[in-house]
Amino acid sequence: KALDGCDHKMAYFYFLAAVSFLPDDGWESYYDLSLRLNLLMARAANSSCKYDEAELTLQRICKRARCLQDKLPAYFLLVTIFLSQGHPNQAYATCSSILTQLGETVPETVTTETVGDMIPETLSMYSEVYGDNWLGKKMEDSTLFNAMKFYSIMLTTAYFIKPSHMVAYFICKMVQLNLRHGVCQYTPQALMILSSIVIRFDNAAFIRGVAENAMLLAERFDLSDEMVDVQLHFHRGAGQLDSYQLCATQLRKSFASGLSSGNANIAFFCAGQGVQFSMISAEKEWCDMEKEDVQ
Repeated sequence: KALDGCDHKMAYFYFLAAVSFLPDDGWESYYDLSLRLNLLMARAANSSCKYDEAELTLQRICKRARCLQDKLPAYFLLVTIFLSQGHPNQAYATCSSILTQLGETVPETVTTETVGDMIPETLSMYSEVYGDNWLGKKMEDSTLFNAMKFYSIMLTTAYFIKPSHMVAYFICKMVQLNLRHGVCQYTPQALMILSSIVIRFDNAAFIRGVAENAMLLAERFDLSDEMVDVQLHFHRGAGQLDSYQLCATQLRKSFASGLSSGNANIAFFCAGQGVQFSMISAEKEWCDMEKEDVQ
């Protein structure tokens, strides 16, 4: 109840008390309950900024969990904590390791020529595949779904420590996997980020369509955590075709949504972008006023 009411601090102490009642051999005799309680406690600790406690709990889960599938939620939250604490290299290395274990190939580097070929190839594939048949095809493979999840956060880590063409490479790879294997809750985010990095004056109408379709798909999935990220990249890309002030207003709403969902990283990024767009909007309005005065 405390967690549902966003009282993360109180929820953490409730989960801490619950875990303390487990027997010493709880991970053997009550494995499922131990796994669930420890993960919930780590989430509550993270949302109440108790990062050290959250990290210790997550490390314990990664050590005691019986299989990779059971460890994945802990590793994902651990990556978000690394990002919150300003450790993108650790976050990236963790994502790379997990994706490798899931059967994905994560190159150390790629050439700009490779990415230059991948972008038009991805957009062409989108034009060919996008439609009702593809939208009705759900990604059934759990391994691929988990790969999408870790690619989604790897994009954020790569943004801080890798060249921009590496970020574009991972986005194209993520979108192509979705186009080949069907949609999932991370598809809107992938399409929206793609639209934000490839939009130009000569393709603005087409890319605006990609972004709007991504937004509709996000609403169809009824996203919560991912929706903040989707909105952020819409206003960083195709949304700029609207007014900067409208973008700033929407980003302020995304900032509030991010905080309420415990996604502080994206929330503060939205805040920074919102301030930037507000300043651009104010400068533009000031220039327009000066022109009117001169006339």
